[in-house]
Amino acid sequence: MKIIIPIIISLFPLISIAQEKTASISTVKGDELLDAPATDVSELLYGRLPGLTVMRNQSGGVTFNIRGLQTLTDNGIIVLVDGFERPIESLRVEEIESVSVLKDAAAVALYGYRGVNGILSVRTKRGSVKGLEVNAGYEHVFNSALRIPQMADSFGYANALNTGRTNDGLRPYYNQYELNAFASHSDSDIYPDVDWMGKTLRKTGHTDIFHVDFNGGGDKIKYYTLLSFQNDNGLLRKFSDTKYPVQFRDNRANFRTNIDASLTKTTKLSVNVSACLDATSRPHGISESDIMSTLYTLPSAAFPVKTKDGIWGGDAVWKDANPVARITSTGYDQTSARTLLADARIEQSLDAVLKGLKASARIGFDSYAEFMETRSTGFEYNRDYMVFDESGEPSGTVRPANGGNKSGDLAFNRYLNWQWKRMNLTADISHHGKAGVNSYKSALIYSFQNLSSSGANNTFFRHNLSLFLEYAFKDALIVDFSLTGSGSNRNFRACRFAASPVLSFAWLVSEEPFMADIKGIDLIKLRASAGILHNDYVPETNIVDQNFASGSGSFVYGTGNTQVWGAREGFLPTVDPKIERAFKYNAGLDAAFFKSLTFTVDAYFQRRDRIFVSEDPEVSSVLGVQAPYVNAGIVYSYGTELEIGYNRCFNDFRFNAAGIFSFSRNWIARTIEDPGLSENALRTGHPVNQFFGLESLGFFNDETEIEEHFKQTFSAVRPGDVKYRNQNGDGVIDENDEVPIGYGNVPELSFSLNIGFEYKGIGFDAMFQGVGNYSAYLSVPGIYRPIVNNANVSEDYLSRCWMPDGSNQSPEYPRLTATGSSNNYRLNSIWIKDASFLKLRYCNLYYQFPAALTEKIRIKDLKIFVRGMNLFSIDGIRIMDPESIDTGMPAERSISVGISAKF
Repeated sequence: MKIIIPIIISLFPLISIAQEKTASISTVKGDELLDAPATDVSELLYGRLPGLTVMRNQSGGVTFNIRGLQTLTDNGIIVLVDGFERPIESLRVEEIESVSVLKDAAAVALYGYRGVNGILSVRTKRGSVKGLEVNAGYEHVFNSALRIPQMADSFGYANALNTGRTNDGLRPYYNQYELNAFASHSDSDIYPDVDWMGKTLRKTGHTDIFHVDFNGGGDKIKYYTLLSFQNDNGLLRKFSDTKYPVQFRDNRANFRTNIDASLTKTTKLSVNVSACLDATSRPHGISESDIMSTLYTLPSAAFPVKTKDGIWGGDAVWKDANPVARITSTGYDQTSARTLLADARIEQSLDAVLKGLKASARIGFDSYAEFMETRSTGFEYNRDYMVFDESGEPSGTVRPANGGNKSGDLAFNRYLNWQWKRMNLTADISHHGKAGVNSYKSALIYSFQNLSSSGANNTFFRHNLSLFLEYAFKDALIVDFSLTGSGSNRNFRACRFAASPVLSFAWLVSEEPFMADIKGIDLIKLRASAGILHNDYVPETNIVDQNFASGSGSFVYGTGNTQVWGAREGFLPTVDPKIERAFKYNAGLDAAFFKSLTFTVDAYFQRRDRIFVSEDPEVSSVLGVQAPYVNAGIVYSYGTELEIGYNRCFNDFRFNAAGIFSFSRNWIARTIEDPGLSENALRTGHPVNQFFGLESLGFFNDETEIEEHFKQTFSAVRPGDVKYRNQNGDGVIDENDEVPIGYGNVPELSFSLNIGFEYKGIGFDAMFQGVGNYSAYLSVPGIYRPIVNNANVSEDYLSRCWMPDGSNQSPEYPRLTATGSSNNYRLNSIWIKDASFLKLRYCNLYYQFPAALTEKIRIKDLKIFVRGMNLFSIDGIRIMDPESIDTGMPAERSISVGISAKF
């Protein structure tokens, strides 16, 4: 069960010195993350930690957010691995000791600018036993798409296109002969009916994961070493006639070793080395998002996969969009990525000088490089089509349409795709002592980070110098104070440095004498913190200087109208800039009862001011240049987090349950907006990322309704178009009638329930996780934007859109249109939908063999298991996953089987 009483353990060198007893920090043990078949550690954090929101992004990874959106600018958090900023994607779950979320000012104070939005901290395992302990395991994962929309067949598409053109006042595209040919499948070359999803994707992908780790040592030295290998094969079909690899493959090898050595009785050395080799393969020049976008938009009636002559299908409209041809006949790309994360720390006790005095220094070097190799070729495509006479009947003449290039030898290219390197340095001197019932700690801490990445002017560095003081009375009343001075070259020259003071306290009520005789109370602790932190975000480099945009200015001269390109004036300089500032306040309660029940609650409030926003909305375009950025933004945020855990053993039966609830809300107190906007359209007073749009009143059924309604100014209006409410009473519907609709794209509510039991080796764990107050914008071409630009149409849209014959009662979507509609396809209450969901996020069924049996074969622990992830979702989106309403690869449902052993 989660450790929900914060800061019971030291997380890493800085936090072990800092306000760990008074801060708001929640932690989950690494062993608890082993109950799901995720191939990325990030995916294991759904619903694990109060205050942490994990959401899937279009690239297939996840985005972290701590305590909601807090500013109009950069809301990104940092991820620390053993105290240094490092990518979590480079880790394997087996090497993780714990994961913590650092939330309030006291928890992040010593990290300066980097910690203002919160920190996700990972601690890796270290040597913990004498002798040698070996853990090994194997897991095979079956991956499948959670939801894929059903697209119309060729006959349905042809009818939909005809209907759309008729709705637009145009002639139908297909005549009756062609409609009949699509329905009868009489000629697959000219009237194809291709299930592009089925031709391109397979139902199940596969992943194999192996790992072995070694834990051991003696009195002088201890070590932890991990070796792992992961082979991930994607959802593309196997094509037997392909001579080179065309699957989305990811092969990754991980190595880690953490060593702790006692050089002398007063000197300790720790060395950490982590390496990751990642090799990927994919079809040339095409990403997963490219494939899914094509599958959503390419009609089944466009062309065959191949003609009867064996030539790839294609046409003058879609050209070489044939997804099967692009996957199998364009070559392939391979990447080779190398990650090295290394650091060393030395700690020296200075008791000989002053009892309780010690000093330490730590240096780290991290690097990443990705090399790309491409092997490319082309293909010829052909689409025969029938020629019709003036009466609309087929003439019997088939006219070929050819394009592309015949396949040739694979052309080879190799280059460095991306690289970065980071150097970290920390040094501290600390002292702790005790005088009677009073104890104290003090520390002076310096930290430095340098980051360089590909491209020019991409070297950034930050410095922090911190003073930390702690006083404790009877170990029951604790007061902490820190003052951190931070500097960064991201900031403008005039104001690169800032000082951040933080004060926090804790009262362990359970340690007071009057609590001694009360039975069943293990812990009661009250916490509070307040601090002023800063953010070194800047919207542009050198905002205090006049900016010039190179390559985008032009001048035309002479009788030949010769055009010369050069620099143009960019944004105006900022006068008297300041650093964005955060006032953070937090109060919390930690409690534990009867050695089985734990409880934590936190409430927080934050004020962000001096946020950079552009003055453009208030400046006329007559100025002819972008207005400067000014410190005019203010955002307030508040929320609460609750976690309850229960863990109890009854002889051979063990039961545990944990529930988490997080609520976060913010609102924009001040920003710069267009003074011409109506009050209902102003963003001030509403949350950051709040969706704004027009409120739909349904659909126009005839011309009479259109004439009787207010004029809608976006485009010509026809029956079946969206009817909007006039919000400001001016009798005209335009952008000034936008109002807040739903919520934003970051949930305000997050909750989870984790339950588990074990009886005589048979165990079961499951987590239900969900979010609320969460909206999504439905805008995927082909799914929610059908027919336009020759795009496909989903079965869901066909069954729920407005039809001129009224065949779809109570329609949800506007009419079909082949030419598009600025009136319909804009932000409005039809496309902004409640995407709240409840998922069975993780499930784990296992059997642990009895020790009496395993000891006979010299195995300490032997377990077999079946695990599942994203097994089902309850939501209102229906045809797509509420976390994946985009053209990325669909979210995956994963089921794995495996075995683990300890020797």
